[in-house]
Amino acid sequence: MDQIVEFITNNWMLAAAWTVLFSMLMMSFATSASNVIGNQQITTMMNRENATILDIRSKADFDKGHLLGAINIPAAQLKDAEKKLEKFNQSPIILVDANGLHASAAAQQLKKMDLQQISRMQGGIASWTNDNLPLNKQ
Repeated sequence: MDQIVEFITNNWMLAAAWTVLFSMLMMSFATSASNVIGNQQITTMMNRENATILDIRSKADFDKGHLLGAINIPAAQLKDAEKKLEKFNQSPIILVDANGLHASAAAQQLKKMDLQQISRMQGGIASWTNDNLPLNKQ
C-alpha cells in the first residue's frame, strides 16, 4: 500500500490522467444510448419479440446481403426518416452496420426521436457472416 501512495505522489500527473480517462469511460457507458447484443440474442428477438432490424449501411451494401426482414435507411438519412421510424416505437429496434463501429451514433439519433428500445449488433454484419448465419440478397 505504501508503494501505491509513493507512486501516486511521484507520478501525480499520470495518476490524474488515468483517473480522468477512467471517469470518462464510465460516463460513456452510463450515457450509452443503446445496448450491444450478439447474434444469438438478435435471432431470439427477431423470432420472439418481433424486433425491427434497421440496417444503416449504404443501399449498395444492403443489396449485397442483409438480415431477413431488415429495413434499409442509411445512417446519413436517419434524420429525414423520422416519420417512417415512428411506427416502430413500440417494438425493439436492432441497428446493423458493417462492423459495429457506426451504430452508436445512429442509436443516439434514434433516442433523440424518442425511440426507446434500441440495441446495436455486436460486430455488425461482419460478425453475422463470420458466424455463417444466412443473409437475404433479395
